[in-house]
Amino acid sequence: MKEFLTVCLLFLGFSCYAQEFINKVYYFPDEKLKQLKSEVTVPFEDAPEDEREKAEKMYVRGTTIFFEEEIKLNGKTIRVKREQVIDDEFFKKLKITYAKPIDTDRIKGLRGVVLFEDDKLLFNPIYLKVANDSVYREGETLQSDTPTLYSLSLKNNGHIWIPFTEFNVTSLTIPLKYRFRSRERGVEEEFTSGINLNFLLGFSYGETKFIHRQKVGNKANTWKLTLGGIIGTSTVSLDSNNTSAAGADALPAGESITKGLFSMGIGATYSYNKINVGLFYGWDNSVGRNAEIWNYNGRPWIGFGVGYSLFKL
Repeated sequence: MKEFLTVCLLFLGFSCYAQEFINKVYYFPDEKLKQLKSEVTVPFEDAPEDEREKAEKMYVRGTTIFFEEEIKLNGKTIRVKREQVIDDEFFKKLKITYAKPIDTDRIKGLRGVVLFEDDKLLFNPIYLKVANDSVYREGETLQSDTPTLYSLSLKNNGHIWIPFTEFNVTSLTIPLKYRFRSRERGVEEEFTSGINLNFLLGFSYGETKFIHRQKVGNKANTWKLTLGGIIGTSTVSLDSNNTSAAGADALPAGESITKGLFSMGIGATYSYNKINVGLFYGWDNSVGRNAEIWNYNGRPWIGFGVGYSLFKL
């Protein structure tokens, strides 16, 4: 019997979630910054020694290379053949692009947005924290020599966890509510289930695990914890049983009326990908004439829901 009741409660507690992210920001704390690199382009003479050596192995002095170049002639684009002798003059004009490690002596934290493509996780910083500074500052404070795009490469089946914060609006149902008893009013505790619509305006902290899977598509798993306030609406059918504490104003047996409810409260949800578990605490207030005769009007409840995000708002 207990197992049957447990299954029933879980079924009644199943709810539907839909979320809209307002401001999702990933961040690289100090210990992860060393994994980031940025592509920079500099003259040959300003490049690191190992990059100059790579260029000199690719372009051997004293040889000649042949290539094609597109040019405009009389409004038309044509391709012409060129040749270039590899000498000192060639290296003076050569530009080298290479992956430069982040300057961790100066930059102590980055916040921004990410994009996962192939084996690279691209990171565009919006805020940064520099040495001897305890707070993150807007991107406008980025110095001209600070790259605006970073990346890190992952091996096949390699992964990295990146934390994030976000503000979000979540629409959800709270199908199972436990209403507290009131001994002074002679009202017993009650479990109720029903259809309702609520909005949770909250702040989330979480992490995303980015996994590179060569040829078969990358994968990202995300968990997060959200705390916030809720507002919502629903209805209740008043009858002689749930208006008994109203005394002479209680509804007679066989009579019922439907009232609207306005809900307020707080809630916490835990999500892993599209699976959601929520715990809520709030109050329902009946609306309209004779609303106060409801036994649980304005009294607190605890709500529970297990859900699956089917779509986004």
